[in-house]
Amino acid sequence: MKNVNRYLPIAVIAVLLVGMTYYYIATNDEIANLKSANQTICQEDRQLATFAASILGNVTAVLQMQIRNDNSMIDALNSTKPSGYTGMIATLNNEIGQDNSIVNSIGSQVTIGGGHPGSSGPPGCSTFGP
Repeated sequence: MKNVNRYLPIAVIAVLLVGMTYYYIATNDEIANLKSANQTICQEDRQLATFAASILGNVTAVLQMQIRNDNSMIDALNSTKPSGYTGMIATLNNEIGQDNSIVNSIGSQVTIGGGHPGSSGPPGCSTFGP
């Protein structure tokens, strides 16, 4: 019975070491899986941000072109002064104001997130590893 009591602590330690090793390996596998999944999500976010930046850039360019066209039309109306031109100019100025408001809103949305959406992707993606 003395021999059993002598080996019992060694057996307990061995069982604990095996259990801890299994837990460590399982935890590391789970961490690797989570890093991989998060890296995939970050890459998809980066692609989405680039796509959104492209759309916002196109919308901004179209609105800026419309503002230039409206200003040209206002210049033409002021030079010819047809009947009712003041009402037309007021309408065009209103549209210019709305377009400028949208352009400014798009610009503020782009800079709130820390710059151009497609520039470097969401922050923290590099922490998930390659």
